Amino acid sequence: MRLHYREFGQGRPLIILHGLFGSGRNWQSLARALAANYRVITPDLCNHGQSPHADTMPYQAMAADIITLARQLRLKDTQLLGHSMGGKVAMTAMLTEPDRFKACVIADIAPVNYAHDFSALAEAMHRLPLAGLKDRNMAEARLAATIGDPALRSFILQNLVRAEPFYRRGRIQLRHRPRPGRDPPPFPERPDQNDRGRRALAPRRPTRRIPARGQRLSLGSSE
Repeated sequence: MRLHYREFGQGRPLIILHGLFGSGRNWQSLARALAANYRVITPDLCNHGQSPHADTMPYQAMAADIITLARQLRLKDTQLLGHSMGGKVAMTAMLTEPDRFKACVIADIAPVNYAHDFSALAEAMHRLPLAGLKDRNMAEARLAATIGDPALRSFILQNLVRAEPFYRRGRIQLRHRPRPGRDPPPFPERPDQNDRGRRALAPRRPTRRIPARGQRLSLGSSE
């Protein structure tokens, strides 16, 4: 699959991979800040943003898309930064082609299987009566009953696209709504524990833990 992406700056390539329900544009401010020293690429992963849709989105396929993008752009000495779901895509890509990706920052995710259930968020979005939404405030009011966090509501509503006179769900494929433990599917069986997984991902490379920065990293500082 050929992904939609944006580029910023020049220098050593850095591909930033967003999380579930996000898109490359979530990282636009950070990408611009890093563009002084790096060639930053912010793709929309499969079923997100302006990239094509597919009925399934296994990590191996999403990682293959990133490898294809790196080949397409003829990137060398490439670094990856993956947040949440994007972190598992980055880990899978690095395990698949370790010689292509020289460094990797994994944020807010570990190489383990989680029991997270995002189906309620997708269902809330799916149930929005698009034909009756005249503005984004009306959509937010509808979501408030099921999504209490205002910042999370605002994030989810980025998936709405204006289509006069109302809205359409244009930035994430909701026809196949996330199911617990299946969408995205569990991370590959190996590595299956945090420390063992870290060593499997980078057996001969130095690793460093970054102090907690909160979950919504794309909204934070570039430091």
